Amino acid sequence: MSDVEEAQFIREALEVSVVQRLDGHGSGGLIAAGRVNLAQQAKAVAEGDRELFLELDEAFHRNLCEEAGLPKSWRVIQVVKLQMDRVRYLSLPEPGYLETLLAQHLAILEAVEIGEAKQAGARMAASARSVGHGAAAQRRPSGSLWPVIR
Repeated sequence: MSDVEEAQFIREALEVSVVQRLDGHGSGGLIAAGRVNLAQQAKAVAEGDRELFLELDEAFHRNLCEEAGLPKSWRVIQVVKLQMDRVRYLSLPEPGYLETLLAQHLAILEAVEIGEAKQAGARMAASARSVGHGAAAQRRPSGSLWPVIR
């Protein structure tokens, strides 16, 4: 398993657990803040502002962890996702990539809002795995994602 694949596995496990822990207990504040965040994400997508989108993406996931009472989980995710961020940055210019992430975020928030823990978890897992698919596309013939620097 590559570093990116392992990071994706860890992030998925944590974030799925986070949204399942919310299990309909997401506060009105979380939902309202999530809607504002997603509206800003949509604006960033429309304007092609990738940097702003990434900031809002981070805030979306961090807010879920905090609402679930798991702020340390977000700190762990930040460490492991560094491997995944390289792949995400390479995927940003791909047509439809930001739109796909936005749609995934909308679906996750919707499931949290209606208290569908299993559905929220499944949607979060699909979102986390979509970064892994980008990683597979970036794989070099040697099986490595990145050149070895000596």
